[in-house]
Amino acid sequence: MKKEKVLIIEDELDLLDLVDYNLTRKGFVTSGALDGSEGLKRVEDFHPDLVILDLMLPGLDGWEVCRRIKEKNREVKVLMLTAKCMPEDKVKGLETGADDYMTKPFSVKELIIRAESLLASKRQSDLHRTVVHEISNRIITLGAYSKLMEGSADGNAARKYMESVCRQVDSAEELVHEAGVILEGGGASLEPVVLDVCEVLAAAADAYREAASRRAIEIRTEASGPVEVFADPYAFKQIILNLTGNAVKYGRACGFVELSVKKEGTSVSVSVRDNGIGIHSADLPRVFEQGFRASNAIGAARGSGFGLYIVKTLCERLGAAVSAKSVEGEGTEFTLEFCWPGGR
Repeated sequence: MKKEKVLIIEDELDLLDLVDYNLTRKGFVTSGALDGSEGLKRVEDFHPDLVILDLMLPGLDGWEVCRRIKEKNREVKVLMLTAKCMPEDKVKGLETGADDYMTKPFSVKELIIRAESLLASKRQSDLHRTVVHEISNRIITLGAYSKLMEGSADGNAARKYMESVCRQVDSAEELVHEAGVILEGGGASLEPVVLDVCEVLAAAADAYREAASRRAIEIRTEASGPVEVFADPYAFKQIILNLTGNAVKYGRACGFVELSVKKEGTSVSVSVRDNGIGIHSADLPRVFEQGFRASNAIGAARGSGFGLYIVKTLCERLGAAVSAKSVEGEGTEFTLEFCWPGGR
């Protein structure tokens, strides 16, 4: 998944280094600038998702820097930092487009929380725009095929156009469903309980057995239970369903999909493996990115590019790790790693 970028524009070098250090520890990609003009150049080169912006800068002040940033790209989030605490200063900052405002001195912990909140909001906005764009594309395609079908006197051609219409409708339905998981279920508060992994794997296998049988794919489970994890039922089941559905979708005809679980001490490892089309090595690092589809997947089956992004997002919220290994033409294996909190 793409790491989010944070640009810090702050003329106090010690403070810039402190904020930079703590953001880097949290996994963000960071860059810094000591004045407004340098900061604007870094915005152009670095393409940040968030700018942490001091108000009192040499040369261009923070208000002007914020105005110029938002003038070019309103999607960049701006968090203003300032020693000024008068209400009119805050109002002026927000009027120039700042998304949040903190006065100095501040708690680094609170700064990180504010930054993470702004970036979460940006991710949701980005997803909304992506979904609207993708659905718009499908509607345009539907309209084009409908007009072709309407004007065709050839029955065979009309049937082909209708098949294309049906494919676009199915694709739009899948897109709306998967986006809904993130926009609704993905944002809901999680309520972890003790779950039997074997039961969830068996339910996922049953859910996709008919679709698999149409291509003579065998779904098998290598799990003897109970094997317990502490997780939210909705999120965990959605993860397993998405991985199983992907394995069936991109599986090899007359091949297999295997769901397995292994427990070692307080760690539980869940695996979904297939012998399908696999993923090109150059695409593998990007498979969990929002909207990304592997180069060999586009012609193999319809998809929205959100399925694995949903898996990664929900795993992060559960505190689980997810990884993928694959050989193009030979198959793919996704592995989830859970650790019982506090040991058990």
